[in-house]
Amino acid sequence: MKLTTDENYTIEKISLLSGVSKENTRAVFENLLNLIVINHTNGESTYVPFMGEINLIYRGNDYHGFYKKAIIESDFSPSEEIIRNIGQIEDGEETDIEKVFQKKLQNSLSEKLESFGK
Repeated sequence: MKLTTDENYTIEKISLLSGVSKENTRAVFENLLNLIVINHTNGESTYVPFMGEINLIYRGNDYHGFYKKAIIESDFSPSEEIIRNIGQIEDGEETDIEKVFQKKLQNSLSEKLESFGK
């Protein structure tokens, strides 16, 4: 499956944020796609951890000559984590995500300093 420039950029950013290889990050998204399609086949929505619930509704096909494309309507309900963090941003508050990054940075710095002192 060929990815767009935007999709590759997103995978690269998530790889950098998580410390997980681009290959493993891509594999997670490929399997998320598989899960969404399987769930749709079973008439179910998909809950993506930390993101929210995605529901896809098939509305028929759009025909352009010999080319056929499914018409899909989507419904996304954001998770409480997204709602809270967006609210914090809009209210000018420190977000939960910023606190997590600060803690990770402090832990990483502490580990490096400890290993330097050995």
